[in-house]
Amino acid sequence: TLLRMLAGESSVDGGELMLAKDVRVALHDQRPPRERDLTLREYVLAGCADLVALEERLRMSEVEMAERPHDGNLLDRYARDQARLEHSGGWNWRERALTPLHRLGFADADLDRGLDTFSGGELTRASLARTLAADPDLLLLDEPTNHLDIASLEWLEGYLTGLDAAVILVAHDRWFLEAVGTSVLELEAGRGRFFPGPWHAWRREVAAREIQLGKAIEKQRRELARMERFIERFRYKATKARQVQSRVKRLEKMERIERDPRDTRSLGFSFGAAERTGRVVLELEAGRLEVPGRTLLEGGRLWLERGEHVSLVGPNGTGKTTLIQALVGERELDGGKLRSGHNVKVGYLSQHAEELEGGGARTVLEAAIKRTGLTPNQAR
Repeated sequence: TLLRMLAGESSVDGGELMLAKDVRVALHDQRPPRERDLTLREYVLAGCADLVALEERLRMSEVEMAERPHDGNLLDRYARDQARLEHSGGWNWRERALTPLHRLGFADADLDRGLDTFSGGELTRASLARTLAADPDLLLLDEPTNHLDIASLEWLEGYLTGLDAAVILVAHDRWFLEAVGTSVLELEAGRGRFFPGPWHAWRREVAAREIQLGKAIEKQRRELARMERFIERFRYKATKARQVQSRVKRLEKMERIERDPRDTRSLGFSFGAAERTGRVVLELEAGRLEVPGRTLLEGGRLWLERGEHVSLVGPNGTGKTTLIQALVGERELDGGKLRSGHNVKVGYLSQHAEELEGGGARTVLEAAIKRTGLTPNQAR
């Protein structure tokens, strides 16, 4: 919400938002592209409207300079616009603008495909590439690491670190925050604190602040208890009346030290014990996976035992999702054998929650009931 306010897409309910003159702002958020009748190339370059306008302004200035070669204001304006275009890659800026697409896992063959042929994760990466291509002065990124493979993530870290622009980013990847961030804006319970320094320094600051606050609260509680005991003890003693009244007034005026309000609500529930499986959970032998024109997996072998955790790593497009779909029975193997162990039940979470689609579910509760067979109360 804050990023959309800074980008001018949402109204500000109070206070004032001020941007320097001619500052160009670009926002990458989690919403998919609204336009679906464009090619990938057209979609990315459409985010560079400022550069297209800059080119046109330079051409018009050249015509005017031919007519008024000694106009100092015109020459200054042309020099500023020329410097701005050079900063964005010069007259070949379109080639530079497409670089983020290649670094985020797209091939040349993808550039002229329609947006409606890409998956949700690919569209998210395309949105990020479009935002980076715009060469803004203020770059707003909402969870930019979603759907990036390791190579793309490493490139993005290096790109943002060397970028000649201001960046405000939201991320839940603490290593990414540490690599890219130089300061932290902490938002909680309607309050904001700005901390100059990297993520790990902010974490230390939060811990130190909690310790210091705890000590201050404990010290005040002891002081309050001491004054209350004095008041209670000498409340009806005439010789101590002035001192008692003094302490009563101090108690009334004393501002209580309290922790910031937090949303501490939680759900209480428990999961029943799962049936114990056999030692071998999953076995893949001579596995083969194909897509049109490519073999993704040949002679694949996997022996998975109870309690083991396996991470699939590899660039986007190498077949990780396809392999997962084969292992859970969403698609057939193109060769080889797949065996499940005794009492094995499979749970599958896809990238785009396809498992919630279909079945006519209109709400989260209905989807849970349809997918699990639970009663409404159990599903809640």
